[in-house]
Amino acid sequence: MLAKLLLTPALIVGASLAQRRWGARVAGVLVGLPLTAGPLMLFLALEQGAPFAAIAAAGSLRGLVPLAAFCVVYGRLCPHRGWGWSAIGAAAVFCVVAAALAQVTPPVLASFVLVLAVLGVSVRSMPRAPVAVGPVWAPNWELPLRAGIGTAMVCLLTAAATALGANATGVLAPFPAVSGTLVVFTHRRDGATQARSMLDGVLRGSFAYALFFVVLSWGLGALSLWQAFAAALGSAVAVLLVTRERVSAPRS
Repeated sequence: MLAKLLLTPALIVGASLAQRRWGARVAGVLVGLPLTAGPLMLFLALEQGAPFAAIAAAGSLRGLVPLAAFCVVYGRLCPHRGWGWSAIGAAAVFCVVAAALAQVTPPVLASFVLVLAVLGVSVRSMPRAPVAVGPVWAPNWELPLRAGIGTAMVCLLTAAATALGANATGVLAPFPAVSGTLVVFTHRRDGATQARSMLDGVLRGSFAYALFFVVLSWGLGALSLWQAFAAALGSAVAVLLVTRERVSAPRS
């Protein structure tokens, strides 16, 4: 419990501080990483065992499909609707798609190919508007709120994992509790352009997320627990390093 209360908030606060320093898009990439789902898989492996966590990791990979749907729907709605309706509409689409995917368990490789295709289409489907870059101011009170929401999400899913089952827990793990919160606050404070900038970053960061869970799902069955997480994290960081120029460059 202590690890849950310390690790997840630390990751989320780090992403929030990055938004202040480098802007909404970079923050979007960081929250597109498994800041909550990664620690969640670690706690599931410790509490439920590596086989359970491996199935959940494969589910988390498929959970990127409803996350991509959330980003595209919010990105389409936010220039014309307020943050409330945009969030409700995008969250509803996430839940519908996630409910469907929770009923199936295709092979991990097939899921990976599907997710890459969905993410690629989603990035191109985002509205073609100028992307805001640069530092973004945010009040200090947002940091504990963001950290609290993400931590609550991890604690809730670990507590409900046995009842939900490994696959459903994994599919729900990418629920945009943190990224959605950041997007809503950004939309409310700085407007639709900054919100879409962050959503674009979330989608681009999700490629590293996808590889993280492919490697983790394999590693939990072939390596020790810590070796599996180290390999998954190293793969995700490598993707970010390779794509850093595209992440930091403005879209036109």
